[in-house]
Amino acid sequence: ESGLTPALPLAFGDLLALIACPLLAGAVAVLAARLTALAKLGGRR
Repeated sequence: ESGLTPALPLAFGDLLALIACPLLAGAVAVLAARLTALAKLGGRR
């Protein structure tokens, strides 16, 4: 077989999960930061 797949010890689904995890973590961090900022701004009034 040619291509990248034979060289990788993991399945394509595993690779997809490895790529999705940091994106999901980033989204959670952005959401948490936004909620914190809104809470601080709201409490200032």
